[in-house]
Amino acid sequence: MEDRESIERQGGELVVFFNAPLGLVESWRTQDDRIPDDLTVVADATAGLYEALGTIRRQNPLELVPGSIGPLFGAAARGRLPKLTRADMLRLGADVVVRPDGEIARLHRARNPADRVALPDLVAALAA
Repeated sequence: MEDRESIERQGGELVVFFNAPLGLVESWRTQDDRIPDDLTVVADATAGLYEALGTIRRQNPLELVPGSIGPLFGAAARGRLPKLTRADMLRLGADVVVRPDGEIARLHRARNPADRVALPDLVAALAA
């Protein structure tokens, strides 16, 4: 929450995009109680943003296994088992910081599902 407030103080907004149909994104949002009600969540069913960011490449499913095992066991230990989905799970996303003037301050394309940038590092990129 502190990082999100820092983003907003700098004129930014935290937005989450999913390469999935709106119904699937809404279902995810309502089933996960960790997601703040006021967080902007966008369905990018046609993957237009993903293409613009250069994340269009789909992974070989075997390449995803090493980076997924740890998070899978961690989720299972917390009682959150993965479910089958209609989303394109082979398309990896990105963590992006866009300044209020539209300049991309940081673009990190994920190499596996667990390859994410920590929120404090994204905040720092916005401030740089």
